Amino acid sequence: MATSSNKVFAVCFISALFMMASFQMSEAISECAQQCVPFCMKDAGNTVPACEVACENYCKQSDGDVAAVNALMQSKSN
Repeated sequence: MATSSNKVFAVCFISALFMMASFQMSEAISECAQQCVPFCMKDAGNTVPACEVACENYCKQSDGDVAAVNALMQSKSN
């Protein structure tokens, strides 16, 4: 039978693993999408996860052309 300190350790360990996995997943976006997200976040109400998905989808449509994404985002910010 596990002691309560072992149970606490197990819960903390599993929680830490879950947080690390979540953090790594959010960083697994393309360079193209990384350039797009800051411009997406300028719109009120947008969240990081929503912008990551939207930017990844946009980048797939533009074949990951970072220069094209930057040009589009710059033109929208002016």
